[in-house]
Amino acid sequence: MTDAPSLLARLRQTPALGMLLVALAYFVTGKLGLLLAIPPGYATALWPPSGIALAALLLLGRRIWPGVLLGSALTNLATSFDQSSAGALAQSIALSMGIGTGAALQAWVGTALVRRFAGRAEVLLRSEREVALFFALAGPTACLINASWSVTLLYATGAIPRDAVAYSWWTWWAGDSIGVLIFAPLLLMWCGEDATWRARRVPITLSLAAMQCAAVLVFIYSSNAEWADMKKEFERDATHFASSLERRLALDAENLRSTSSLFALDRKVTAEDFMIFTEPMLVTHPELMSLGWAPVVPASDRAVFEAQELPGTARSGIWEIRHGERIAAAAREQYVPLLYSQSRRKVSLVGLDLAAFPGVKQAFDTARATGQATSITPVSFRDQTARTEGFMMIRPIYDRPDDHSGDHSGDHPGDRRAVPDADHGQQLLGFVYAAMHVSGLLAGDGRELADRRMHLTIRDPDARADHAVLYRSLSSSEDRHERAELTSEVAITVANRSWVLAFTATEDYGAGEHATVAWLVLAGGMVLSALVGGGALILTGRTTLVESLVRERTEELAQINGKLAEEICDHVRTEYELDSEKQFLSTVLENLNEGILVYDLDGHITIENRAAKRIRVRITGSRVERRNWTGYTLFAADGVTELAFDELPHTRAMRGETLHDLQIIAVSKGRAPVTLTINAHPLRDRNGEQNGSITVIHDITDVQKAERIKREFVSVVSHELRTPLTSIRGSLGLVNGGIAGELPPKARKLIEIAYRNTDRLSMLINDILDMERIETGGLTLTTQACAVRDLLQQAVEAHQGYAEECQVHLALLDPQVDATVHVDASRFQQVMANLLSNATKFSPAGAVVEIGATLTAGEVRIFVRDRGPGIPPEFRPLMFKKFSQVDGSDTRAKPGTGLGLAISKGLIEKMQGRIDYETQANVGSTFFFDLPVQPANLPAPGTESFTDTGSVLVRQKSA
Repeated sequence: MTDAPSLLARLRQTPALGMLLVALAYFVTGKLGLLLAIPPGYATALWPPSGIALAALLLLGRRIWPGVLLGSALTNLATSFDQSSAGALAQSIALSMGIGTGAALQAWVGTALVRRFAGRAEVLLRSEREVALFFALAGPTACLINASWSVTLLYATGAIPRDAVAYSWWTWWAGDSIGVLIFAPLLLMWCGEDATWRARRVPITLSLAAMQCAAVLVFIYSSNAEWADMKKEFERDATHFASSLERRLALDAENLRSTSSLFALDRKVTAEDFMIFTEPMLVTHPELMSLGWAPVVPASDRAVFEAQELPGTARSGIWEIRHGERIAAAAREQYVPLLYSQSRRKVSLVGLDLAAFPGVKQAFDTARATGQATSITPVSFRDQTARTEGFMMIRPIYDRPDDHSGDHSGDHPGDRRAVPDADHGQQLLGFVYAAMHVSGLLAGDGRELADRRMHLTIRDPDARADHAVLYRSLSSSEDRHERAELTSEVAITVANRSWVLAFTATEDYGAGEHATVAWLVLAGGMVLSALVGGGALILTGRTTLVESLVRERTEELAQINGKLAEEICDHVRTEYELDSEKQFLSTVLENLNEGILVYDLDGHITIENRAAKRIRVRITGSRVERRNWTGYTLFAADGVTELAFDELPHTRAMRGETLHDLQIIAVSKGRAPVTLTINAHPLRDRNGEQNGSITVIHDITDVQKAERIKREFVSVVSHELRTPLTSIRGSLGLVNGGIAGELPPKARKLIEIAYRNTDRLSMLINDILDMERIETGGLTLTTQACAVRDLLQQAVEAHQGYAEECQVHLALLDPQVDATVHVDASRFQQVMANLLSNATKFSPAGAVVEIGATLTAGEVRIFVRDRGPGIPPEFRPLMFKKFSQVDGSDTRAKPGTGLGLAISKGLIEKMQGRIDYETQANVGSTFFFDLPVQPANLPAPGTESFTDTGSVLVRQKSA
């Protein structure tokens, strides 16, 4: 490496050559780094190019950054190159250039930070400070740039899903950081021009190489083990899903058997009987397209059959479809005409000879021979938009040989007409069938497959090649997202016919779930390698520094005593600073407004500040200066429950508990109670052993008193304002109504403005009074059992006019629940009015506000969903506080008192419920509240009055 300095000098003089070398090095090391990529493959726990880019800019100057951009773009283009279309190709190039821009910006900023805080003419990394600053600034800090920038680009272009953003960002940031911490020092060491690097190259390189090799080997082993576990889990998922599907098909076969029992037990089955019996099956089984009964009609009985009045149609006879046209059935020995049919489609197929279809006839023959249910695949169901693949199950019905009189002159069309069957020795009556489509059969399982990130293809190996595929959970264009190495095939039997279920994992199967251990192993190993490298840098740097120091001291022995004296002075200065700091802390402690008590393990007070003494005096009246806290009793916040010794704050803290804002009441004989809030924490030494506890006391007695006075004042003022306001409002209404004669236009406008403002003021006063009743416990609720559906309908009707003024549409979703709740109907409507008003006025014109209800375990959830701008996350703690509004300025666009949600929260909680919301920026917000469902076995609904007296809820029930 003796020619390295001259090489660096030449590269500095020819920046273009340096850019090409940097781009080449970035590309080659990037391809090697991708070998350790964690699925889905956009980030790796070790990314050497990030360290090479930083070192290149430190050695050659920041003008080399285009080489970093070019190398990163080529690396990512080789990974995500897509030439399926011109648009895909352009997106691949643009995405690669975007990621390259992030890499170049990261290297540029990292170089600037190192030069500013940890560098000099050349970065040497010899002292703890230099190494620590380099590791902190060039690694974790600067690497935030490319991880955030590139992952945002990948998500915006759809390259990674939303649920993979956090995982990809974390691995990207960690990979870049570790790459910088390992490879940047190595490149600086081997290419740096300073002579002190030479003695440090071998030990640092060997230690890093050994640690990295060990980490990679353990990573490969962990990855292989996790891959084996992933394959086993995938096969278990496939087998479980196949078993579930097979059980569902067995249930459909059982339904078909029960239908056949209807004809086997009753000679005269009418069309109405058949419809009544089969209609519930179509309702409960979405996969069923139709159920039908088709008797076997010998050629000799064709005329008799056609002469009968067929149910639901004209006398069209036995017919078939040929070349897409409906014609009379051709002559054959036996016919199987459709007689009864219960179908989701309102198309009459009565008289259609099912035996005219070759595949169906073959299945009839198989069912006749076995006497069991037989499936037919494929069967196509067509509608106005598309074709759906499905299948049929048929089952033969036989009659007992002694159950025929031979006289059928009075037979009904549904009567059992037996045909001899040589194979079974019984009389074959006909066939019942069930037509099903596979998509309906897998309606719910499709979402389960998507959640498990699995793709399912169902094939019938015995069907024609163009009809062999019965179901695909992905379209052909999505096949490129599959992971072909994770597949499983399971065969199931469907009514004497075999299906093959082929499962394939999508490309993000197991992403962020199965690679965790392997990633942690690799990342941990690389972090350990970086720490070892940092330690080696510090040790070797110290060695060089010590050698330099020895040489300097050998030449300057005369200055040793002076330096020793300087060190002694530093030590004395340190001692003085420690004493000053201790005095400062003592002063701060004594001047705190909160009382501080420190207890040792025996429960004795070791520290008591001035504020704690004042609180003690206020409680007990004692002015004794010794640390004596006796002569009082502690109660819980209710003022009734006395706290036992084990429940005292400092006792609980001794047990290791941490208490936050615990409210208690201290009572001393002959003195007024004092309300305190307590924070208590255990104290531990450096070894983690508990050696006491600390209690922080805050006296809130005066605060509570002031709050109570404020509430009383607001209540009195509100009550006193209501009477004159009512008079003013009535007078303005009379004047506006023309009682004083016709007013001039300007005067009428002023009267209308005043009248509207009296409404607003009245609403504010009512809200303040409601809030005061809720807080003081003076609220009276008259509850009764009410149907949720009726309550929501009333709320929408009451608010419809305001919504039309705001050009917003209210949509009451059909509730999927028929539940009853025990509420005060008027207060319930007040809550709904607040929620609907907010949703309406914060939604844009033309938007839809949805109102609905869902049922959970023992509770009904009622929600109002708007399409507004959303609520900032930082406003969540204030959402249900009094007078809180997102736009709190005097010029806010949306009017309101800021009390509606606080009142709603209080009312819902009084009705044994809870309220909350969900929001998303620029999408909208959903406010919801949960109420307990009224049990069905309660007595007949009456009326109950609940009066909240502050601590006791009194119920009075009337008939």
